[in-house]
Amino acid sequence: MVDWVDAQLSLSRIRTLIVPFSGGCASVLAGGVCARARGRMELWHMEVDEEGVAQAEKMASDLGHPLLKVFPESPGREDRAEKMFRFAAGRAQENQGVVVSALTRSTGNLARLYQKRGDGDADIFPLLDLFYSEIPALVEGMVSPPCVMRRSEFLGGRPSLDALTGFSLASLEWAERADEDTGLVSGGPSQTSPAWASLTLDQKRMVAKLHERYHRTTHKQILRPAFRSGG
Repeated sequence: MVDWVDAQLSLSRIRTLIVPFSGGCASVLAGGVCARARGRMELWHMEVDEEGVAQAEKMASDLGHPLLKVFPESPGREDRAEKMFRFAAGRAQENQGVVVSALTRSTGNLARLYQKRGDGDADIFPLLDLFYSEIPALVEGMVSPPCVMRRSEFLGGRPSLDALTGFSLASLEWAERADEDTGLVSGGPSQTSPAWASLTLDQKRMVAKLHERYHRTTHKQILRPAFRSGG
């Protein structure tokens, strides 16, 4: 991933990496990758609460970089990601930089979150080939204490994601893996897949919703550089 980020910097002739940094596992990995790249990195955190700032500052310190803070114009949390990425885009434009997304495969592909809003307003996507559940092991040793994925969060404890997609990270990962094997979501009508009959009712409802969203939005997809482990 580090080599890939270096290649993107070489192609664009840009040297500043703007990383919106929440202090969560995915943003820690994005920051860790960028810290090892040849560019200059800026870690930006949108300050909303003291606990979140303290965690982000500790994680940034472990990565060897100061945490730069921006204050939201309004106190609402629901659109914090969109506000953060709008700020990051402006910062990148002013400083000839690129905005780095921490979107993972769990949320970026089938959930279709990477087109227009929030994390989708980035320029490069180094984590888009990784499932969220793979990240804690990859950040091991980068920060102390280690970044731990809370089981409640993985199974449905992220209200912003649940409200946007209707599904938990665990469910989205299951759907992505099933689609890779059978094309349940990205292929033709899901009901015609041989795998359809083996699904539970809840799984069928999820696949049908993701299938409809996937095919409704594919033509609007904004293709931006994303790391792929195969090449």
